Amino acid sequence: MKQTLPRLWGNDALRARFGNDILARRLSHAYILEGKYGLGKHTLALQLAAAQSCLCKDDESLPLPCGTCKNCKKILEGKSPDVIWVSREKGKTQLTVDAVRHLRTDVLTAPNDLDTKIYIIEDAHTMNAQAQNALLLTLEEPPAYVLFLLLCEDASNLLETIRSRAPIYRLQTLPLPTVEGYVRQHAPAGLNLPAGNDMEQLLMAADGSIGKALDLLSPKQSTPILEARQAAMELLTAIPYQGERVMRALVLYGIRKEDGKPELKRDEIAYRLETLMRAVRDLIAVQRCDAATVPLCFFTDRDVAVELSLHFGMQDLLRLLDSVDNTLESISQRNANIRIALSEMAVSAGIL
Repeated sequence: MKQTLPRLWGNDALRARFGNDILARRLSHAYILEGKYGLGKHTLALQLAAAQSCLCKDDESLPLPCGTCKNCKKILEGKSPDVIWVSREKGKTQLTVDAVRHLRTDVLTAPNDLDTKIYIIEDAHTMNAQAQNALLLTLEEPPAYVLFLLLCEDASNLLETIRSRAPIYRLQTLPLPTVEGYVRQHAPAGLNLPAGNDMEQLLMAADGSIGKALDLLSPKQSTPILEARQAAMELLTAIPYQGERVMRALVLYGIRKEDGKPELKRDEIAYRLETLMRAVRDLIAVQRCDAATVPLCFFTDRDVAVELSLHFGMQDLLRLLDSVDNTLESISQRNANIRIALSEMAVSAGIL
């Protein structure tokens, strides 16, 4: 069987679908590629551009794209003038109508040396309504030689009129072994990968995203992740016993001060609360569902999650989850006083 889009890991059904459509010459003029950060949207877009233009696409002995013909090389090396990346200006939070207007003018010029002129629109979900409406005029009646690839994290942020003119394909999160396999093969040279349990915890924190996993490998990124996970475990294992164990754990959330420990910043506390919520959700899941198969988002050891869940009643876990969620919203979105919000959380959750 012909290997298709080989640089994209996982997403086998999606790769096969695109491969079949390219070989059958039935690609649409536009696609929305949706998925969280790090799942491979850019890789998929570049692979599609190369596959569509590959001079060896019909050779069954070669993958699609082949990666060796002149078209593939130029595209994959970022040297093709017919593959145009449309991005936000540096420092801007939105993709503006000016960028789209430039695209609409450029579309009228035929490709230089490929049969297809391919526009890859990054962060398409950040286009304001004016920009989307400007793009819509081109999406409705594009030149025959154009392919649009709109990359976004959440297609629901695009206007319905945009979504109705471009099929939406969502990239899936990857199983932990797949993420680990990629990381071990493609980690930057000279980077020492974390060992043992630290590696497992960072991979779990990556949420099935290869890009996010690679980001978390650096000590600057990995340290706060591991500290937040340790804080969640210490608090959850202490709550059933109360007393001094709980008081020590509360230091890790800034609820209690301890001499020599620096005060946590707002974003650090917010991340620790987000991590605690993930852990509590796992405990609720293993109580409510089949503990042997329910997907987990925090615990790397299923047996540990099951054992810990036995120390809590369901109502206690739901109350804790609700308290942490409300506190996170107060701290992140309403700029609440951190110490007061955390203290109130500890009381409402029954921790204190």
